[in-house]
Amino acid sequence: MNNDTVVTRGWLEAMQEVCEVIRNVGIVAPRQVLPAMTETTYTHIPEHDYRREVDVTLSDHHQNVINPLLDPLRGFAELPYAPFFCAYITRSCLNTVGLLDQHNGFHYRSDRLFCDAVRLYGKMKIVYTPHSKVYHFLQRSTKELRSKSPSLYRNLFVSESATRSLSLPEPSL
Repeated sequence: MNNDTVVTRGWLEAMQEVCEVIRNVGIVAPRQVLPAMTETTYTHIPEHDYRREVDVTLSDHHQNVINPLLDPLRGFAELPYAPFFCAYITRSCLNTVGLLDQHNGFHYRSDRLFCDAVRLYGKMKIVYTPHSKVYHFLQRSTKELRSKSPSLYRNLFVSESATRSLSLPEPSL
């Protein structure tokens, strides 16, 4: 969980519930709610009313819905990718896939690499639940890092090594 988040009542139990009712879950993603007037809401949901808070987990920007009707009664959707501002990763997933790759996956790239590994190698699902609500006050950590340590900020967000495209090879069958 990022340090620029605020959870709501029942957020963790709602994420755990997904693992109880859906088989082979590796990661559970909550509702990533951006407060009203957040600059990036249009990036995720172009037709969104900027004056209202919005859930951006299912996002046009991320293009991240595989199956919107994984469990239509509960509102669960299957995703290829979940942003790790807050994520519930099962012990089974960690045992199968391992930890995030902080050396090859700068900033959010480690999220994408890990999600690819969960789906391709671990053969596990990434599931969104609308019942876990977490507010994300975007870029607070990034802005603080930029002001406190400009060189580290450049290494993570600006340098050529941080902007290269990273992906996992297809698994051999």
